Amino acid sequence: MVLDLVALARGGKRKLEAQGACERFVGSDLPDDVRRKRLASSDSGAAQLGELVRLLDSFGLRRSNVQRQLHKGMIGSVLQRIYHADSDAEMKIGMVTHGIKSSRQQFMAITPRRFGKTTAVSMFVAAFALAVPGSVTAIFSTGRRASNLLLQQVKGMITCIPGAEKQIISSNVETLVLQVGDRTSKISSFPGKART
Repeated sequence: MVLDLVALARGGKRKLEAQGACERFVGSDLPDDVRRKRLASSDSGAAQLGELVRLLDSFGLRRSNVQRQLHKGMIGSVLQRIYHADSDAEMKIGMVTHGIKSSRQQFMAITPRRFGKTTAVSMFVAAFALAVPGSVTAIFSTGRRASNLLLQQVKGMITCIPGAEKQIISSNVETLVLQVGDRTSKISSFPGKART
């Protein structure tokens, strides 16, 4: 079955056929030795994706259905970064496992006011920085005040995770730097216009 996934990934048939092959290879069909090897390495895409999903539920907040959908879209947009050292087949398995439909690098969400967008973004950015060592994230907000508040909210999310506050090595009004293992993750929040 691994050969089916690799052949599909190399052949460029990535949609329905790959999903069907992945569904056959996920869950109880996955041999224990393969599952252990995949999850043993913290640098593997599967381990980083699993940690990212776990962290999103670890902030002590109950995510709304809209926020869950936003997070799935955000995760899909960074999958290529998470699985940069793994095969496309591994990424497809992760997508099926976590119910992610798209791996496009662009993601846009349009929702009404007060729908939890800012909270969803701060949760995702904090979880991504902790789960993917060496990541660099830039956030652009409507103005300086909004960008400062968003970065403060990201820092607040990080402090909700036990022991994660110790990983903050630098923090100012625009940038937050975390020591994650032997690498640093950087989060920057800027106003959308230079004047503001």
